[in-house]
Amino acid sequence: MHLLLATIMARAAIDSFLWAHLAVCVFGNETTAGLGLGYANTVRLDEGYGTAPAAVAIRDKGVANGKGRRMKTDWLRVNRTRRCVICGKPDWCTFTVDGKTACCMRVESNQHMKNGGWAHQLVTSSVPMPPRHHPRPPHAQSRRPTCDWAEMMARWRGQTSPGALEGVAARLCLRLSALKAMETAFAKEHGAWAFPMRNGARQVVGIRLRADNGRKWAVRGSHNGLFWPQDVPGDLCDTVYICEGPTDTAALLGLDLSPIGRPSCSGGVDLMKAALHAIGRRDIIIVSDSDTPGRVGARCLAEAILHLARSVRIIEPINGKDVRDWASRGATGAVIECVARNAEVICG
Repeated sequence: MHLLLATIMARAAIDSFLWAHLAVCVFGNETTAGLGLGYANTVRLDEGYGTAPAAVAIRDKGVANGKGRRMKTDWLRVNRTRRCVICGKPDWCTFTVDGKTACCMRVESNQHMKNGGWAHQLVTSSVPMPPRHHPRPPHAQSRRPTCDWAEMMARWRGQTSPGALEGVAARLCLRLSALKAMETAFAKEHGAWAFPMRNGARQVVGIRLRADNGRKWAVRGSHNGLFWPQDVPGDLCDTVYICEGPTDTAALLGLDLSPIGRPSCSGGVDLMKAALHAIGRRDIIIVSDSDTPGRVGARCLAEAILHLARSVRIIEPINGKDVRDWASRGATGAVIECVARNAEVICG
Protein backbone atom coordinates (compact mmCIF):
# COMPACT_ATOMS: atom_id res chain seq x y z
CA MET A 1 0.00 0.00 0.00
CA HIS A 2 2.79 2.44 0.90
CA LEU A 3 4.54 1.62 -2.37
CA LEU A 4 1.32 2.34 -4.32
CA LEU A 5 0.85 5.72 -2.64
CA ALA A 6 4.46 6.71 -3.31
CA THR A 7 4.07 5.76 -6.99
CA ILE A 8 0.90 7.90 -7.35
CA MET A 9 2.52 10.91 -5.67
CA ALA A 10 5.62 10.68 -7.84
CA ARG A 11 3.49 10.46 -10.98
CA ALA A 12 1.50 13.57 -9.91
CA ALA A 13 4.72 15.53 -9.29
CA ILE A 14 6.07 14.61 -12.74
CA ASP A 15 2.78 15.66 -14.42
CA SER A 16 2.79 18.99 -12.56
CA PHE A 17 6.37 19.70 -13.65
CA LEU A 18 5.62 18.85 -17.28
CA TRP A 19 2.52 21.10 -17.39
CA ALA A 20 4.39 24.02 -15.82
CA HIS A 21 7.28 23.59 -18.28
CA LEU A 22 4.81 23.49 -21.20
CA ALA A 23 3.13 26.70 -20.00
CA VAL A 24 6.49 28.52 -19.83
CA CYS A 25 7.39 27.40 -23.35
CA VAL A 26 4.06 28.48 -24.81
CA PHE A 27 3.24 31.65 -22.86
CA GLY A 28 6.66 33.00 -21.88
CA ASN A 29 8.60 33.20 -18.66
CA GLU A 30 6.34 35.69 -16.87
CA THR A 31 3.57 33.22 -16.03
CA THR A 32 0.99 33.88 -13.41
CA ALA A 33 2.06 32.35 -10.13
CA GLY A 34 0.27 29.12 -9.35
CA LEU A 35 -1.52 28.95 -12.71
CA GLY A 36 1.26 28.95 -15.30
CA LEU A 37 -0.84 31.09 -17.64
CA GLY A 38 0.58 34.10 -19.45
CA TYR A 39 -2.60 36.17 -19.76
CA ALA A 40 -2.38 39.95 -19.81
CA ASN A 41 -2.73 41.45 -16.36
CA THR A 42 -4.82 44.64 -16.14
CA VAL A 43 -4.92 46.89 -13.07
CA ARG A 44 -7.53 49.63 -12.77
CA LEU A 45 -6.86 52.45 -10.33
CA ASP A 46 -9.76 54.14 -8.57
CA GLU A 47 -11.09 57.48 -9.76
CA GLY A 48 -10.39 60.56 -7.71
CA TYR A 49 -12.89 63.28 -6.85
CA GLY A 50 -14.39 65.49 -9.56
CA THR A 51 -14.50 64.50 -13.20
CA ALA A 52 -10.96 63.15 -13.51
CA PRO A 53 -11.05 59.81 -15.38
CA ALA A 54 -9.67 56.66 -13.84
CA ALA A 55 -6.14 55.85 -14.93
CA VAL A 56 -5.44 52.37 -16.19
CA ALA A 57 -1.99 50.76 -16.10
CA ILE A 58 -1.58 47.67 -18.29
CA ARG A 59 1.22 45.15 -18.27
CA ASP A 60 1.28 43.01 -21.40
CA LYS A 61 2.64 39.58 -20.61
CA GLY A 62 3.69 39.03 -24.20
CA VAL A 63 1.43 36.09 -25.04
CA ALA A 64 2.14 36.46 -28.74
CA ASN A 65 5.95 36.53 -28.70
CA GLY A 66 6.71 34.90 -25.38
CA LYS A 67 8.52 37.97 -24.03
CA GLY A 68 7.39 40.25 -21.22
CA ARG A 69 6.98 43.95 -21.98
CA ARG A 70 7.63 47.06 -19.91
CA MET A 71 4.84 48.55 -17.78
CA LYS A 72 2.84 51.16 -19.72
CA THR A 73 2.04 54.05 -17.39
CA ASP A 74 -1.05 56.20 -17.92
CA TRP A 75 -1.52 59.78 -16.85
CA LEU A 76 -3.79 60.90 -14.04
CA ARG A 77 -5.62 64.20 -14.40
CA VAL A 78 -5.30 66.59 -11.48
CA ASN A 79 -8.38 67.57 -9.50
CA ARG A 80 -9.32 69.57 -6.41
CA THR A 81 -7.87 67.00 -4.03
CA ARG A 82 -4.73 66.35 -6.08
CA ARG A 83 -3.60 69.64 -7.58
CA CYS A 84 -0.77 70.14 -10.05
CA VAL A 85 2.49 70.21 -8.08
CA ILE A 86 3.95 72.70 -10.57
CA CYS A 87 1.28 75.42 -10.93
CA GLY A 88 -1.03 74.46 -8.06
CA LYS A 89 -4.17 74.47 -10.25
CA PRO A 90 -6.89 71.77 -10.00
CA ASP A 91 -7.49 71.29 -13.72
CA TRP A 92 -5.98 70.74 -17.17
CA CYS A 93 -2.62 69.32 -15.93
CA THR A 94 -1.68 65.65 -15.47
CA PHE A 95 0.92 63.48 -13.76
CA THR A 96 2.10 59.90 -14.19
CA VAL A 97 0.85 57.08 -12.02
CA ASP A 98 4.36 56.48 -10.70
CA GLY A 99 4.61 60.13 -9.69
CA LYS A 100 7.91 60.74 -11.48
CA THR A 101 6.66 63.17 -14.13
CA ALA A 102 4.15 66.02 -14.19
CA CYS A 103 2.73 67.61 -17.34
CA CYS A 104 1.87 71.23 -16.58
CA MET A 105 -0.18 73.14 -19.14
CA ARG A 106 0.82 76.53 -17.71
CA VAL A 107 4.46 76.45 -16.56
CA GLU A 108 7.03 75.94 -19.32
CA SER A 109 10.09 73.70 -19.20
CA ASN A 110 12.71 72.61 -21.71
CA GLN A 111 10.66 69.49 -22.57
CA HIS A 112 7.58 70.32 -24.64
CA MET A 113 4.93 67.62 -24.97
CA LYS A 114 2.56 66.82 -27.84
CA ASN A 115 -0.57 67.88 -25.91
CA GLY A 116 0.74 71.43 -25.61
CA GLY A 117 2.05 71.13 -22.05
CA TRP A 118 5.53 70.83 -20.60
CA ALA A 119 7.04 67.86 -18.78
CA HIS A 120 8.59 68.37 -15.34
CA GLN A 121 10.63 65.61 -13.72
CA LEU A 122 9.72 65.37 -10.03
CA VAL A 123 12.29 64.74 -7.31
CA THR A 124 10.13 62.28 -5.42
CA SER A 125 8.49 59.25 -6.95
CA SER A 126 5.93 59.00 -4.18
CA VAL A 127 2.86 60.93 -5.29
CA PRO A 128 -0.12 59.72 -3.22
CA MET A 129 -3.20 58.79 -5.16
CA PRO A 130 -6.44 60.77 -4.76
CA PRO A 131 -8.66 59.32 -2.02
CA ARG A 132 -10.91 56.44 -2.94
CA HIS A 133 -14.42 57.53 -3.84
CA HIS A 134 -17.10 55.72 -1.91
CA PRO A 135 -20.51 56.23 -3.56
CA ARG A 136 -23.42 56.76 -1.24
CA PRO A 137 -25.91 53.92 -0.86
CA PRO A 138 -28.94 54.02 -3.20
CA HIS A 139 -31.35 55.06 -0.45
CA ALA A 140 -29.15 58.08 0.36
CA GLN A 141 -28.93 59.05 -3.30
CA SER A 142 -32.69 58.90 -3.70
CA ARG A 143 -33.15 61.46 -0.92
CA ARG A 144 -31.05 64.05 -2.73
CA PRO A 145 -33.45 66.68 -4.14
CA THR A 146 -33.40 67.44 -7.84
CA CYS A 147 -32.67 71.12 -8.43
CA ASP A 148 -34.76 73.09 -10.90
CA TRP A 149 -32.01 75.27 -12.36
CA ALA A 150 -34.34 77.07 -14.78
CA GLU A 151 -36.66 78.03 -11.94
CA MET A 152 -33.72 79.27 -9.87
CA MET A 153 -32.52 81.48 -12.75
CA ALA A 154 -36.05 82.81 -13.30
CA ARG A 155 -36.34 83.73 -9.63
CA TRP A 156 -32.99 85.55 -9.70
CA ARG A 157 -33.91 87.41 -12.88
CA GLY A 158 -37.08 88.63 -11.19
CA GLN A 159 -34.97 89.98 -8.33
CA THR A 160 -32.41 91.72 -10.58
CA SER A 161 -32.97 95.44 -11.11
CA PRO A 162 -32.51 96.93 -14.61
CA GLY A 163 -29.98 99.38 -13.22
CA ALA A 164 -27.79 96.62 -11.82
CA LEU A 165 -27.79 94.81 -15.17
CA GLU A 166 -26.90 98.03 -16.97
CA GLY A 167 -24.05 98.55 -14.53
CA VAL A 168 -22.46 95.15 -15.08
CA ALA A 169 -22.87 95.56 -18.85
CA ALA A 170 -20.91 98.81 -18.67
CA ARG A 171 -18.18 97.33 -16.44
CA LEU A 172 -17.69 94.33 -18.74
CA CYS A 173 -17.98 96.41 -21.95
CA LEU A 174 -20.94 94.32 -23.11
CA ARG A 175 -24.27 95.23 -24.66
CA LEU A 176 -27.24 95.16 -22.32
CA SER A 177 -29.28 93.31 -24.96
CA ALA A 178 -26.64 90.56 -25.10
CA LEU A 179 -26.74 89.99 -21.33
CA LYS A 180 -30.54 89.84 -21.46
CA ALA A 181 -30.37 87.26 -24.26
CA MET A 182 -27.94 85.27 -22.07
CA GLU A 183 -30.62 85.41 -19.32
CA THR A 184 -28.08 86.94 -16.93
CA ALA A 185 -29.23 87.57 -13.35
CA PHE A 186 -27.74 88.63 -10.04
CA ALA A 187 -27.66 85.88 -7.40
CA LYS A 188 -27.89 87.84 -4.15
CA GLU A 189 -27.15 84.85 -1.89
CA HIS A 190 -23.88 84.29 -3.75
CA GLY A 191 -23.02 87.94 -4.34
CA ALA A 192 -22.30 87.21 -8.00
CA TRP A 193 -23.76 87.34 -11.49
CA ALA A 194 -25.33 84.11 -12.71
CA PHE A 195 -25.36 82.58 -16.20
CA PRO A 196 -27.34 79.43 -17.05
CA MET A 197 -25.45 76.44 -18.45
CA ARG A 198 -27.30 74.19 -20.90
CA ASN A 199 -26.93 70.72 -22.33
CA GLY A 200 -27.15 69.84 -26.02
CA ALA A 201 -30.95 70.02 -25.87
CA ARG A 202 -30.81 73.57 -24.39
CA GLN A 203 -32.04 72.41 -21.00
CA VAL A 204 -30.54 74.30 -18.04
CA VAL A 205 -28.30 71.87 -16.13
CA GLY A 206 -26.28 74.26 -13.98
CA ILE A 207 -25.39 77.85 -13.19
CA ARG A 208 -22.04 79.60 -13.59
CA LEU A 209 -21.30 82.46 -11.18
CA ARG A 210 -19.02 85.45 -11.76
CA ALA A 211 -18.12 87.93 -9.02
CA ASP A 212 -17.32 91.57 -9.73
CA ASN A 213 -13.64 90.86 -8.97
CA GLY A 214 -13.54 88.27 -11.78
CA ARG A 215 -13.73 85.14 -9.62
CA LYS A 216 -15.66 82.33 -11.32
CA TRP A 217 -17.33 79.26 -9.88
CA ALA A 218 -20.59 77.32 -10.15
CA VAL A 219 -23.58 76.80 -7.92
CA ARG A 220 -23.10 73.62 -5.92
CA GLY A 221 -24.53 70.62 -7.75
CA SER A 222 -24.30 72.21 -11.19
CA HIS A 223 -23.24 70.27 -14.26
CA ASN A 224 -20.95 71.92 -16.78
CA GLY A 225 -22.85 73.11 -19.81
CA LEU A 226 -22.92 75.42 -22.78
CA PHE A 227 -23.63 79.14 -22.75
CA TRP A 228 -26.29 79.15 -25.42
CA PRO A 229 -28.42 82.30 -25.86
CA GLN A 230 -32.14 81.70 -26.08
CA ASP A 231 -34.44 83.01 -28.84
CA VAL A 232 -31.68 84.71 -30.80
CA PRO A 233 -32.26 85.44 -34.52
CA GLY A 234 -28.64 84.44 -35.11
CA ASP A 235 -29.71 80.82 -34.68
CA LEU A 236 -30.76 80.96 -38.32
CA CYS A 237 -27.28 82.01 -39.48
CA ASP A 238 -25.16 79.64 -41.51
CA THR A 239 -22.09 80.49 -39.42
CA VAL A 240 -21.80 79.65 -35.72
CA TYR A 241 -19.00 81.00 -33.53
CA ILE A 242 -17.73 78.87 -30.65
CA CYS A 243 -15.95 80.68 -27.83
CA GLU A 244 -15.07 80.17 -24.17
CA GLY A 245 -17.21 81.31 -21.26
CA PRO A 246 -20.36 83.42 -20.85
CA THR A 247 -18.84 86.90 -21.25
CA ASP A 248 -17.08 85.99 -24.50
CA THR A 249 -20.40 84.59 -25.71
CA ALA A 250 -22.14 87.83 -24.79
CA ALA A 251 -19.40 89.84 -26.55
CA LEU A 252 -19.95 87.98 -29.84
CA LEU A 253 -23.69 88.22 -29.42
CA GLY A 254 -23.35 91.98 -28.99
CA LEU A 255 -21.55 92.12 -32.35
CA ASP A 256 -24.57 90.52 -34.06
CA LEU A 257 -22.86 87.15 -34.48
CA SER A 258 -24.32 83.76 -33.56
CA PRO A 259 -22.27 82.25 -30.69
CA ILE A 260 -22.27 79.19 -28.45
CA GLY A 261 -19.93 79.27 -25.46
CA ARG A 262 -18.15 76.24 -24.04
CA PRO A 263 -17.45 75.95 -20.28
CA SER A 264 -13.66 76.09 -20.63
CA CYS A 265 -10.90 75.91 -23.23
CA SER A 266 -10.89 72.11 -23.04
CA GLY A 267 -14.35 71.22 -21.72
CA GLY A 268 -17.77 70.66 -23.23
CA VAL A 269 -16.67 68.71 -26.30
CA ASP A 270 -19.46 66.15 -26.07
CA LEU A 271 -21.99 68.86 -25.26
CA MET A 272 -20.87 70.86 -28.27
CA LYS A 273 -21.18 67.81 -30.50
CA ALA A 274 -24.74 67.29 -29.28
CA ALA A 275 -25.58 70.95 -29.91
CA LEU A 276 -24.15 70.92 -33.44
CA HIS A 277 -26.01 67.71 -34.19
CA ALA A 278 -29.23 69.42 -33.07
CA ILE A 279 -28.81 72.58 -35.20
CA GLY A 280 -27.53 70.80 -38.31
CA ARG A 281 -24.40 71.31 -40.38
CA ARG A 282 -23.07 74.87 -40.24
CA ASP A 283 -19.83 76.70 -40.92
CA ILE A 284 -18.06 76.71 -37.55
CA ILE A 285 -15.60 79.37 -36.39
CA ILE A 286 -13.77 78.48 -33.17
CA VAL A 287 -12.45 81.60 -31.44
CA SER A 288 -9.65 80.58 -29.07
CA ASP A 289 -7.96 82.63 -26.39
CA SER A 290 -4.49 83.95 -27.19
CA ASP A 291 -2.61 81.39 -25.09
CA THR A 292 -1.33 77.84 -25.43
CA PRO A 293 -4.17 76.07 -23.56
CA GLY A 294 -6.72 77.97 -25.64
CA ARG A 295 -5.05 77.03 -28.93
CA VAL A 296 -4.66 73.37 -27.93
CA GLY A 297 -8.28 73.17 -26.78
CA ALA A 298 -9.51 74.80 -30.00
CA ARG A 299 -7.59 72.31 -32.13
CA CYS A 300 -8.94 69.34 -30.16
CA LEU A 301 -12.50 70.62 -30.50
CA ALA A 302 -12.06 71.23 -34.23
CA GLU A 303 -10.94 67.64 -34.79
CA ALA A 304 -13.88 66.34 -32.74
CA ILE A 305 -16.59 68.22 -34.68
CA LEU A 306 -15.28 67.97 -38.26
CA HIS A 307 -17.90 65.39 -39.20
CA LEU A 308 -20.72 67.59 -37.84
CA ALA A 309 -19.92 70.80 -39.73
CA ARG A 310 -19.73 72.04 -43.30
CA SER A 311 -16.39 73.64 -42.48
CA VAL A 312 -14.32 74.40 -39.39
CA ARG A 313 -11.90 77.29 -38.92
CA ILE A 314 -9.92 78.52 -35.92
CA ILE A 315 -9.18 82.17 -35.21
CA GLU A 316 -7.89 84.12 -32.23
CA PRO A 317 -7.99 87.80 -31.25
CA ILE A 318 -5.69 90.07 -33.22
CA ASN A 319 -5.66 92.50 -30.32
CA GLY A 320 -6.41 91.22 -26.83
CA LYS A 321 -6.34 88.01 -24.84
CA ASP A 322 -9.92 86.87 -25.53
CA VAL A 323 -13.04 87.82 -27.50
CA ARG A 324 -14.38 90.26 -24.92
CA ASP A 325 -11.02 92.01 -24.70
CA TRP A 326 -10.83 92.10 -28.50
CA ALA A 327 -14.30 93.65 -28.77
CA SER A 328 -13.57 96.20 -26.06
CA ARG A 329 -10.51 97.30 -28.08
CA GLY A 330 -12.65 98.12 -31.09
CA ALA A 331 -13.22 94.86 -32.96
CA THR A 332 -16.53 94.78 -34.83
CA GLY A 333 -18.56 91.92 -36.19
CA ALA A 334 -17.34 92.77 -39.70
CA VAL A 335 -13.70 92.61 -38.56
CA ILE A 336 -14.18 89.20 -36.94
CA GLU A 337 -16.01 87.88 -40.01
CA CYS A 338 -13.15 89.09 -42.22
CA VAL A 339 -10.58 87.33 -40.02
CA ALA A 340 -12.71 84.17 -40.12
CA ARG A 341 -13.03 84.18 -43.91
CA ASN A 342 -9.26 84.38 -44.27
CA ALA A 343 -8.55 81.62 -41.77
CA GLU A 344 -7.42 78.21 -42.95
CA VAL A 345 -10.09 75.49 -43.17
CA ILE A 346 -9.33 72.59 -40.84
CA CYS A 347 -9.16 69.28 -42.67
CA GLY A 348 -9.54 65.87 -41.11
